[in-house]
Amino acid sequence: TVTLRSALAVGFTDSATGRRVRDGLDVTARVGRRETALVRSLDGAGWSLHLTRGRAPALIDLRVADRDRRFLPLRADLTPGGALSELDVASAPTRPVPAGYAEVRATMVDRAARTPLPGARLEVTLDGRTVTGHADRSGEVLVLLPWPRPPAAAAAATPPSARTWDVTVKAFVPRDPVPAGEDFTLAAGAAYDARRIARRPSGTAALPAQTLHAGRPLVLKSEGDAHALLIA
Repeated sequence: TVTLRSALAVGFTDSATGRRVRDGLDVTARVGRRETALVRSLDGAGWSLHLTRGRAPALIDLRVADRDRRFLPLRADLTPGGALSELDVASAPTRPVPAGYAEVRATMVDRAARTPLPGARLEVTLDGRTVTGHADRSGEVLVLLPWPRPPAAAAAATPPSARTWDVTVKAFVPRDPVPAGEDFTLAAGAAYDARRIARRPSGTAALPAQTLHAGRPLVLKSEGDAHALLIA
């Protein structure tokens, strides 16, 4: 645990790559009626906020926005103290795809209401590894995961451009509604409920495993729908 001399200290990790996010974030805290910007450390390891001794509240409402639109906005209630709090930030659909990563995209829509599901979570499992992404205010979601290395025998027998992998997906929706407009933000530590990804606009069939092709994004859609991944 890293200890900083401040009332509140927080660091951010890219949930897709596991790397520390060191720049580009606007981090603010609401203390009472006042909103204050946290100060970034020189090495980018974290952001900190100093409060008047003896006047720190029990919880601080923290807000995180990315001016470069790589990550979705985030809010968290944090307890002041010396230890560095660690928060994950989720990829935004507008994020450039890092080299060496596969992209899985979808527009998550409630099948009954035909409305977007902001904040919905999409879990993608590829080659035994599960990675998650979250939908933005329009239901758009980007999941990034490293391209798997094929076994040596398969690598020799199959050209790189012809390799494919089976992908399974699961959907979860926030238990508490997430605003869809300008106030959209993910809540750290939010509870989610599992939902079925519908194979078609009607019926009880679930979406089967999908195929990811080397070098190409995988766009998930329910059968019979022009663009949406329908969540029942």
